[in-house]
Amino acid sequence: MAAAANNGGEGGDGFDVIVVGAGIMGSCAAYAASTRGGARVLLLDPFDLLHHRGSSHGKSRTIRATYPPAQ
Repeated sequence: MAAAANNGGEGGDGFDVIVVGAGIMGSCAAYAASTRGGARVLLLDPFDLLHHRGSSHGKSRTIRATYPPAQ
């Protein structure tokens, strides 16, 4: 895996946010940053789509709950 991010300043070709890990949590973070904040996002993952090493697969499955701030 190789990727380059050019933080070229205003009008550059860079990214505002780089998320490492395209599992469920990383994908949600990248989606939220791009849709809610309008950030230019680069999402990186070393594995192919639907690989067996993710935190959402098999007996090693991880379940996390996230809660919005209290209002």
